[in-house]
Amino acid sequence: MMKMQDNTGFTLIEVMIAVAVLAIGILSLNSMQVTSISGNTTASHLTEATVQAMNLIERIQALPYDAASNGQDDDGDGLADEPDEQILQDPSGTGTSYSLAAFAANGIDDNNDGTVDDSGEGDPSGYQISWVVRDNWPVSNARQCTVTVNFVDRGVTRTVTLSTIKLRTI
Repeated sequence: MMKMQDNTGFTLIEVMIAVAVLAIGILSLNSMQVTSISGNTTASHLTEATVQAMNLIERIQALPYDAASNGQDDDGDGLADEPDEQILQDPSGTGTSYSLAAFAANGIDDNNDGTVDDSGEGDPSGYQISWVVRDNWPVSNARQCTVTVNFVDRGVTRTVTLSTIKLRTI
């Protein structure tokens, strides 16, 4: 009489199919992880651009409405009529464009590294910051300041734009 064998294990084919299904699942998780990291990098760049724009908006709001070449220290740093006090000027009356790089040569150590007007001042690495000032817009005795920050993220130019209105107080 022949004795029956008890086959309670897995066959080689079943194990290979299970490993293949597991490998496909792990590879798809890897793809999702790469997409997630890429999205987080873009979000980080957008956040940094927004912070740069907000810093300039706050700087604009802190200056007096008539901050200019007036022989005074408008921003309280001990120097009168420096370039950064001219942020709010609109000599044409139709909107004047500025770039942060133009204000880097102001005789001040803007990045607190011990060197005045060095190459590290001005635009933060990879971000181009500019703004437009329009006098008497949207109403009289008001200046609209629109700050734009551009940067390149994975070959695509992205833009963050913020606006503020500076009112003349009477």
